[in-house]
Amino acid sequence: MREISRTYVVITDPFWAHRQTRNKTSALPYQWEQYERTGTIDNFRIVSGSNQGIRRGFFYTDSDLHKWADAVSRILQPGDKGDLAEKLRDYIVLMKNAMDSDGYLYTYNQFHFPGTRWKNLPIEHELYCMGHFIEAGVELYTSTRRKDLLELVTITADRICEDFANAGPSRTPGHQQIELALIKLYRITNNERYLTTAQRFIEKRGHMHFPGIALLRSFISHSRRSSIVSKQNAGTDESGAGFDFSETFQSVEPPFIGLRSFLSFFSGKYQQQHAPLRKQLIPEGHSVRWAYYMTAAAMLYRENNDNTILDAIRVAWEKCVDTKMYVTGGIGSLPVIEGFGKPYELPDDFAYCETCAAIGNIFFNHEMLHATRDTRYADLVEWQLYNAASVGISLEGNAYFYRNPMKSDGTLQRHPWFNTACCPSNISRLWADIGSYIYSADENDIWINQYISSTTGIIEKGISLSIKSEFPWEGNVFIEAASNSNREIRLHLRIPSWSGEAVIKVNGKEMYRENRDSEDSFGLSFFNRSTWFTVGIPALKTIQVECSFPMVVETIHPHKKVTGKGDKAAFYRGPLVYCFESVDNPAIHPDTVRIQPDTIHYHYNPDLMGGTGTIGLTNENNEWFRLIPYFLWGNRGPSKMRVWLPNPYNSSSTSLKGNAAHE
Repeated sequence: MREISRTYVVITDPFWAHRQTRNKTSALPYQWEQYERTGTIDNFRIVSGSNQGIRRGFFYTDSDLHKWADAVSRILQPGDKGDLAEKLRDYIVLMKNAMDSDGYLYTYNQFHFPGTRWKNLPIEHELYCMGHFIEAGVELYTSTRRKDLLELVTITADRICEDFANAGPSRTPGHQQIELALIKLYRITNNERYLTTAQRFIEKRGHMHFPGIALLRSFISHSRRSSIVSKQNAGTDESGAGFDFSETFQSVEPPFIGLRSFLSFFSGKYQQQHAPLRKQLIPEGHSVRWAYYMTAAAMLYRENNDNTILDAIRVAWEKCVDTKMYVTGGIGSLPVIEGFGKPYELPDDFAYCETCAAIGNIFFNHEMLHATRDTRYADLVEWQLYNAASVGISLEGNAYFYRNPMKSDGTLQRHPWFNTACCPSNISRLWADIGSYIYSADENDIWINQYISSTTGIIEKGISLSIKSEFPWEGNVFIEAASNSNREIRLHLRIPSWSGEAVIKVNGKEMYRENRDSEDSFGLSFFNRSTWFTVGIPALKTIQVECSFPMVVETIHPHKKVTGKGDKAAFYRGPLVYCFESVDNPAIHPDTVRIQPDTIHYHYNPDLMGGTGTIGLTNENNEWFRLIPYFLWGNRGPSKMRVWLPNPYNSSSTSLKGNAAHE
């Protein structure tokens, strides 16, 4: 099963086309301005010798600009001109001038420690930064067949393969990313060295005898090197834009978080160094690192068909979904380590749920879908796209959330930028690549994974497809499949997990109807409900398919092992989780409101935030209030927010979701 690339897909969907346009015209130009303001671009100019000055920013800031170039590369088409294309050309020239002749490119060392390489892999992100550089070259070639950036990143990849040809466990990267970058490069070049090096990084991880001691030495080394950097920068303004990082913190932190963080670091769990891949059956540590590691492992499985890899990462996925994932699809419950807590430790207020973690998990699910053809992974991609990832960027594309809790007291607001600015360009490259998540194919089959209005021509099969979808506001989908092939092709349609009812008609004739029992939990059993429905596309024929997946307001209740929620409920409709925001409901207290269940209703408001669905409710005093989609909160200034509200049903009444149990 392979994805149909975005280069063969035209997005016509009002919801996603608007976001792609905003990404191109607002978010990406804005991000470039911030890289100029904070010195991220200037760092490369200084290293190349074209500018004078002091390098600014953290040791990993190179990666932010590389992800920006990656995002722009996914947008461009052959021959494209305009401001973004010009800026990307400037970027390519700058990278060529800044990199060493043998491909090494990492401004932190190049400026502060010339001639020094690979001295602190656990902490200082050299391979992570160069991995994002490699991805940018791969994506530009995929979109345009241009080789100018690809040739540069290939030199860098060759340098890495040479220097790590016999690397052992202690020479694995602190932040996984280079692994999936090298496999992507292998997929377009067929150079086995890239796959071999990626496999070595993946397989050697977790084999150190005392990972905590190695990490402690790295911290000491990094502290010494940081002192040298501080002396070099003495008397200069290192901060650049002066943005602070306060958005990522709230006043409440879990008990003993300092001690727990130390134990996570010292045990190796923070960096997934505590055990080999096949024994990492429970998600641990930093959630972005974990998601990238699992993505790379799934990619490796697709290349070598080692079932021991698939067996392990499938178990890890199931444990994540069932015990360590929030109702929005977000992962990573603890601050400081920015990662996983214990099973069912899913607090509302200090939930981390980093935007990059949601994006990394989408990458993981996308690879697992193509490795297994299991519809559960496509289903979770949809849920996370609309909730855990979309919340990370504002409607205007110029303000962001780094973390995404289930509850806010009003102090958490979207910020224009961060000192650690990994999320903005990461979500931009995901938005630019939405077309790649819709269709997949193999020799005799085509899958529709996401119901996003679009068209595609799958040339080698002689099939053209058109989708007109009303998602995420309504559940009606219209598909036309036209065949110029002399053989029948099977078309597989995803039945969403959230759909209690589903009806599919082919050429006006009902072919599928299901009324499901709605008494399932949100965790693993929730996504196990998803399945494929298959219809044949006859040779040289055109078929019309109508899908009805009714969207109704439903509730989810927290698992009994999740503490701190009491008798609460979360509302969802279709693939969207909804939340309370005080800017809409200033007179309602979200923690004590008593909801009248027979008043719950859905309404689409075309004038609210560009058009959005809302859930209307009434309290015991017949005062009306509303919920909005979670991904939209924080777009109208300071506001209190809640995903979990007092349960409108008691044990003697019938819930909208029956006895659904898991967060």
